[in-house]
Amino acid sequence: LPDGSPGVSALVRAAEALLDPAQSDVAAEYAGKLVLALVTQAADALPADVLPAMLQAAGARLASARLSGLTQSLTCVFASLVVSHGAEAVVDVLAAADLLAPVASKWAGNLLEFEGAFDRKLCYVGLMTLLRSPAAMAALADVVVDGDEIEDEAPAAADDGRRRSARLASQRGEAPVKRFQKLPWAVKAAQALARMLAEETARPEEWGEYDEDDDDDGGDFGGYDDGDFGGGGGGGGGNPFAPAEDYMALLSDAVDGDSPFHDQGGWDTDDGDGDAEYDDDGYVFAKTRHPLYAVSGVDELRGFFAWLGGADADLCGRLLEALQPYERDAAQSALRGEAAPAAHGDE
Repeated sequence: LPDGSPGVSALVRAAEALLDPAQSDVAAEYAGKLVLALVTQAADALPADVLPAMLQAAGARLASARLSGLTQSLTCVFASLVVSHGAEAVVDVLAAADLLAPVASKWAGNLLEFEGAFDRKLCYVGLMTLLRSPAAMAALADVVVDGDEIEDEAPAAADDGRRRSARLASQRGEAPVKRFQKLPWAVKAAQALARMLAEETARPEEWGEYDEDDDDDGGDFGGYDDGDFGGGGGGGGGNPFAPAEDYMALLSDAVDGDSPFHDQGGWDTDDGDGDAEYDDDGYVFAKTRHPLYAVSGVDELRGFFAWLGGADADLCGRLLEALQPYERDAAQSALRGEAAPAAHGDE
């Protein structure tokens, strides 16, 4: 690394250590924050080959991750880049190291387990972006992943035999054998999004889109201030993940306009540009937040399925086959661009 950036060099070494496969999942759990900060904010201080290498290391670590927190942390890296810069650059970097399939599989397979309203929204909006990308769909066309677990409907006598086998395997310390449906990746991803839509629309209206803890949950990737995206600017030998101009425009509009995400952005300095507020103790508080805070997740999901209903009839049919019977009505309504029907027991 350049001699003039010892601080960034130390951070890169720290990221490399966290992403080392020999490092435990617990120790590496928050590696995603550091990787994303380096990729998006330190472009001017990094040689061009460091950025894709770091993303590929993150992808390899994600592929082997077993801890849910580490899986979420690293998925958020790729989701954030896909949302802010489109799918193609991320697809190219991962495909070059044969990591696109394992990363996309982990993403779709673990989406419903992610915690925190902001991280969940970031990851499902990113997954929708992948499904809309011709490059991603072409690269993932032949990828098959595990779907739902297959529940046995065999006669009771056969079931008793399997139970005895399972009991003996347990006594020998062997893990029980589970069987899963096999689904194309696109069907698995759409299935996860359909279930996410069902979860999002099932919450009582008075909860709103975020709960009381959203500010903490979204802090990982949502607390940007005005300067967080500066300095990338396409430096670092042509960083494909430097801030996109339209993304910067959206952030600028949020700062200058009457936006619902003016507050809770983190501490800032008053540089006279009018984007700061003072609290009772005289501290300056930044007003900007990640643009996704101003986006309705339910509307984005419904819009995606309305688009899918008109864009890919084959995928829609396979999606409906993969869903459980009780999930199909809501999915069919979404594919027709309609509001989801009321759940059983709703008034």
